[in-house]
Amino acid sequence: MMFVFSGCGGNGNNFMTSEECIKQCRTADICTLPREVGRCKASFPRHYFNAATGNCEQFIYGGCGGNANNFASMAECRARCQRSG
Repeated sequence: MMFVFSGCGGNGNNFMTSEECIKQCRTADICTLPREVGRCKASFPRHYFNAATGNCEQFIYGGCGGNANNFASMAECRARCQRSG
């Protein structure tokens, strides 16, 4: 879905083209992607799924770049990545 990015507080789910979006999101399960703080210097508390521990964990996101394993809340991360049971 196309949107206008203001440049503040974004995450890794932000692509220049729809082709880039489709390639990234369909080829990799976002929950297996590594934590990426991004290339900018902001300090946003975010959450990612740590595939090694099987848990969602907090990290500090720089505000741009990164990847799609980047969630605004712990609940959002858990809903997308953690398996119950």
